[in-house]
Amino acid sequence: CSQSTMAMSAAGRLEEILGRLLVPDNAVIQQATRELQAVYKDPAIISALCEILLDSLNPQVRQFAAILLRKRLRKLWKRLNFDEKQKIKALLLQAIAKEQIRVVLISISYLVGMIGRQEFTSGQWNELLQFINSCCNSQVPAQREVGMLVLNSLMETAALELQPQFPTLFGIFTAALNDPASLVVPFYALKALT
Repeated sequence: CSQSTMAMSAAGRLEEILGRLLVPDNAVIQQATRELQAVYKDPAIISALCEILLDSLNPQVRQFAAILLRKRLRKLWKRLNFDEKQKIKALLLQAIAKEQIRVVLISISYLVGMIGRQEFTSGQWNELLQFINSCCNSQVPAQREVGMLVLNSLMETAALELQPQFPTLFGIFTAALNDPASLVVPFYALKALT
């Protein structure tokens, strides 16, 4: 059995467990919780959660995956090697760009903010700032909303680490506060600035 096949089966199994946590039956939830606790300690869960975050058709399961990833990576991020970190960061940008459901976007953006704080300290993840800049300067209001949502999350978790970027961010915030097509963009801009 190949490693990618094993990862797929682990992701499929984990997705099924997360799905059972959403069932309105206490016995099913308790059993799924026990199963999740058993697999949660395995470092391979990170790959499975990433796959679920990107590919699950169920938005509640994607949101669960983002929350569990944030919790797991908060403890493990510094132990991951450079390639693993790069892969996860690229996947998160892909997931945020693809996601259409606001609650899932918010969960992913908090995950991005948590990682951003750790990465900006060491001068890493310029791609995230490029992504935010691209979104915030888009002609599409929904993309500007995503950009400001992510920037808001970063400002909540990594404002000190972002200080060198403040001159650039000032222009983004000025444009966001005057956004003519979206009420969400100025909201997140104000939230990020306070």
